[in-house]
Amino acid sequence: MCRDAELVASLETRRGSSRHAMANLLLGMSRLAAGHADQAVAPFRIAAEEGSVVNGIAEMAALGYLALIAEDEGDWAAAERHVAGATRRMTELRLGQHAPSAHIYVARARLLAHADDPEKWRDVALGEAVLDTMAPWPWGTLLVSVAFGELCLANGRSGEAERWLTRAYATLAEWPDAGVLAERARALRKQIGERADCARLTTAEQRVLGLLPTQMTTTEIAAYLFVSRNTVRTHAMHIYRKFGVSTRTGAVAHARTLGLLTT
Repeated sequence: MCRDAELVASLETRRGSSRHAMANLLLGMSRLAAGHADQAVAPFRIAAEEGSVVNGIAEMAALGYLALIAEDEGDWAAAERHVAGATRRMTELRLGQHAPSAHIYVARARLLAHADDPEKWRDVALGEAVLDTMAPWPWGTLLVSVAFGELCLANGRSGEAERWLTRAYATLAEWPDAGVLAERARALRKQIGERADCARLTTAEQRVLGLLPTQMTTTEIAAYLFVSRNTVRTHAMHIYRKFGVSTRTGAVAHARTLGLLTT
């Protein structure tokens, strides 16, 4: 796919044209799918700049992808600017219920999640509505499904994450050569499995886990929970075994990765 997009972009030499903007949009998408986000930025910027004059859809879509890349890099200020531009264009073109807007809802939801704004679930619902009505588009469906699955899992909605993962794998069955999105889908499946394993912690183990991030010693934890030091050690060892780690620090880090600890 990347090779074909590179060829199309090289053949479309008339800068400032609608075709040139669209060719760069497709080039950016192919590089992003291949896992080369850094190399996708330049063509997306060209598509956004030229599209602002001659191709509003290319501008809107490119800004949405630039927002996703900025979010992955932790540049939330840039992500906010790109989301604002994409949303403005989407509103002007009245494309909020059409395929080119699907990933923009992902970018908006992730931005709101970063700000701990509950409105993120509204954008998840809007993105899903677009998927349910648009024509088959493997790239878009997989991107949205994986991203929303990751978002749901990070926010403690394991059931919703599993539902999005199921949708992602249904798309992968028809499009197995999905580049970085296939890798993200596999990583999401692993995380969901690990979360399910961790959910099998006993109530007593969960209480001990909640105190591991503190500076409390084993003796202090035992006193706080009104149990013996040996009981705390036993629960801690069970947690380590279930998490596949060997230290308290490792257990805390793993629990945070799975969203089991927020402090």
